[in-house]
Amino acid sequence: ITYDPKNEVLYSFMRDITQQNRAKNALRKSESNLRTIINTTTYGILILDQEGKIRFVNEAAMIFFGRSEAELLGSDFGVPVCDQDGKMEIEIFNQKQDARIINILVSKIDWQEKPATFVSLHDITEQKRTEESLRYQAYHDLLTGLPNRRAVMERIEQVLDCQHIYPNYYFALLFIDLDRFKIVNDSLGQLVGDQLLIEVAKRLKKQVTQFDYVARLSGDEFVILLENISSIEEAKTIAHDIRMDFHEPLEVAGQHIVSTVSIGIAFSSHNYKTSLEVLRDADNAMYRAKSRGKDRYEVFDQTMHTQALRSLTLERELRKALEEKQFEIYYQPIICLKTYKLMGAEALIRWHHPQEGLISPGEFIPLAEEIGIIVPLGAWVLDRVCQDLESWQPLLEKFEDFAISVNLSGRQLQMSDLCETIDQIIDQRGTNPRHLKFEITETLLIDNLEYTTMVMEHFRSRDICISIDDFGTGYSSLSYLHRLPIHTLKIDQSFVAEMQDYSENTRYPIIEAIVTLANALDILVIAEGIETLIQMQILQRLGCEFGQGYLFSRPIPERDFRAFLTGHKVLPSLPQIQG
Repeated sequence: ITYDPKNEVLYSFMRDITQQNRAKNALRKSESNLRTIINTTTYGILILDQEGKIRFVNEAAMIFFGRSEAELLGSDFGVPVCDQDGKMEIEIFNQKQDARIINILVSKIDWQEKPATFVSLHDITEQKRTEESLRYQAYHDLLTGLPNRRAVMERIEQVLDCQHIYPNYYFALLFIDLDRFKIVNDSLGQLVGDQLLIEVAKRLKKQVTQFDYVARLSGDEFVILLENISSIEEAKTIAHDIRMDFHEPLEVAGQHIVSTVSIGIAFSSHNYKTSLEVLRDADNAMYRAKSRGKDRYEVFDQTMHTQALRSLTLERELRKALEEKQFEIYYQPIICLKTYKLMGAEALIRWHHPQEGLISPGEFIPLAEEIGIIVPLGAWVLDRVCQDLESWQPLLEKFEDFAISVNLSGRQLQMSDLCETIDQIIDQRGTNPRHLKFEITETLLIDNLEYTTMVMEHFRSRDICISIDDFGTGYSSLSYLHRLPIHTLKIDQSFVAEMQDYSENTRYPIIEAIVTLANALDILVIAEGIETLIQMQILQRLGCEFGQGYLFSRPIPERDFRAFLTGHKVLPSLPQIQG
């Protein structure tokens, strides 16, 4: 408003500043809200000038550094970020000297009308620790602390790359398996088993240098990767030392446990392309060591790979053979050594392969046991035998105590419904149980004595006889012979094969002891594997009552065995030793 000398208004000008005041108030409110957000966020926020001096700091940043606003403002940030833009990580120490990992986000801004650097600080220490823990778990066995399968496979890949670069770079992979771990686990419990694995890991690490790689694959399987070695002989020496070291007991839960090891060795080869191939060959060599008696090492060779491929092929075709009934039962006669009369036979399975012809049971029975096919295969054998017994029934009346021996495998003895399965087959076929005899190897009997005893008692209640096969080769015990309903002992053919001299000065103490023991316990004795007249005569002299072997007959098909029963085929007339 403008006034004249007489104080009268000459003219007036008015401007509405309501919106301007509102804008200022909104700006002040926005700045207040922004400051509140900045001070309440868990992210530390700094604003640096062009010299790297701190010009603004929020409360989270003060907590990060453990310093006040007054201490931080004007101080040097200490990290050269003014010329950067993006993300980075730094490690800082607070006043307690605790290391913290900070993720930094840097961007350029204008601050108070001057170029500045905006710095966001995020504490990722716990996130990093979690990631490290997950990474450790992904590459380590949590029980023993050793690297796991994934870790050792990646390490082998690195070694293969190294070998491709340096032709004279050699390595070896030792695949180690405990020989008696299952027995320890089953008898002493899983906690003791876990402690045993921990002690095994410690012992293995002591056997190698810091440059060698010890890992646990799974269960009781360990591997050692020997890097940059001179030759296969060096790997053999280490394997030998490990094997001998495990002859010394391990102290676990106050007990001294001896658990020998079987070791397979795969030596470096330029044929190896992947870590899986190396592990496969070491595994095959370990299984060869197992099959040859355990407590030993074997070096992989190409024949093992060929045999492994053969096993895979047989496994596939074995399953097909079971579906297509490519099997047949052969019977090997059992003879009374006093009268030469037929007393029964042992039922033996044969596989008629459509392309390969007759495949030896020694080749496919262990495989069937391993993959579990032995259970349905064993049931098929019993069913087939029961059918044959049913068809022979009119012919058996003239035979006294005639019985067909059927082998029971370890897998079958582990079945909780074994008795029910056998009863069902016998009842369905209408078989007289007196004509059946089940053979159980001595080792299988001892492995699970309590359950096997229950099964044997059930068999006795049904008048089914029990024969202990391969007697003398396992863990002989007078106590179980005395307590269990055992009808027959079969002397293993390995003992019979040693009988070559009939002279009275030659003694066969093991067979003499078995016969004497059996007579004392009123148990029958059958010697298997009789091939010569001298062997038969020695057994007669020692008082062995029954025998089977090539001297009398090879295993024969059902139609040929029926000829024995009908009298159309007679056993060879063999002289009995006199005096």
